[in-house]
Amino acid sequence: MKVKNTGTTTATLISTFLNDIEVDAYGVTVAGSGEITTNQTTSTSIASGASAVINIYVNNYGSLSSGTTVNIKLHSAGGMDYIKLVELR
Repeated sequence: MKVKNTGTTTATLISTFLNDIEVDAYGVTVAGSGEITTNQTTSTSIASGASAVINIYVNNYGSLSSGTTVNIKLHSAGGMDYIKLVELR
């Protein structure tokens, strides 16, 4: 997912959810490029005006396969949720 902080202060992402279940329950890892390097157990900060790419890798979860649409939710320290429907590849 490509994300951009359009706010006036740094945004800190503190958790990631897949179909409303925190990612560690699925056994997934979250990795990033650009300004983000993280996993589901650490917070990620994105400066005001900055963009980043967040890659979410789903490993060996039986009911999720290529072509399945999932709901990804990023939760910030400020209490905001950012939701995106994504088709798995």
